[in-house]
Amino acid sequence: LIGASHVYLFGRDLLSEQDVSDFWALKTWYFEQPQWTASNEALKELKPLIKGKDFLSRYHKRLLIEEVNNGLNSWIKESPSNNEAGIASQYQAA
Repeated sequence: LIGASHVYLFGRDLLSEQDVSDFWALKTWYFEQPQWTASNEALKELKPLIKGKDFLSRYHKRLLIEEVNNGLNSWIKESPSNNEAGIASQYQAA
């Protein structure tokens, strides 16, 4: 819907291969995130790849999407700080 102020999420993850148009930029962005720890597999298979020299196969793309989703999911699942009004505290107040 045009002008809708909400987002529909389908599936269990926030990001899919179809959502990404530049996997090289996503790879660069992912490895620049200090709060996320890349898996050993990602460090071995993705980190050494160089744009223009190497090819991102379907396996590499799936691995990158999985790594980004793991990072996003762990970030989202963090409990709210004392300053934030979480859903649980809002429910208790009602």
